[in-house]
Amino acid sequence: MSKKHNKVNPPNVITRKKSYFGTYPTWSFAWFDFENNNWSFKEATDVDVICTVLERLKALELQPWSKICNTTVENNSLHHEILIKDLSPVAIKRLKELNLTDQLSIFDDSLFSMRVNGSIRLWGVIDWNGLFKIIWFDPNHEVYKSTLRHT
Repeated sequence: MSKKHNKVNPPNVITRKKSYFGTYPTWSFAWFDFENNNWSFKEATDVDVICTVLERLKALELQPWSKICNTTVENNSLHHEILIKDLSPVAIKRLKELNLTDQLSIFDDSLFSMRVNGSIRLWGVIDWNGLFKIIWFDPNHEVYKSTLRHT
C-alpha cells in the first residue's frame, strides 16, 4: 500500500485556487523589463538558453494552469506565487522603478515564478484569463533566493 504524500509548498507561497485554473496559458511580454541587464534576455548570449525557454513555454501551452500549478518534484511545487514582500530587495526596488506595484496589488501583491529548468525562472503575473504577463527572465534564481535543503 502506498503512502499518500501531502503537497509541501515553500514558505510564503500563496496556495489558494485561482480563477484561471481551468484555462490554458498564453504569454505576454507587454510588462517585460527589457531595460534590466540582469533579468532580461540581454545577458542570454547562449542561443540554447533562449531556445530552452521557448520550448518550455511551447510545452506548457498544452497543459491547463491547474496542472501546471500542481506540478511537483519531491513534494516541491515547480511553479507558484511568491509574495512581493519576500522577493530580493533588488527585485522589490526594480518593481517600484517600473511603476508596477500599484498594478500588482490586484494580483494579491505576488509574482508567479515559473520554473524553466535548473535555476532558470520566468517571473510575472497571471490574469483571470490565464495570460502570463512575463516581467523577468531570471537565469540564476536571483529574484527570490530560496533556501537550499539538506545543506
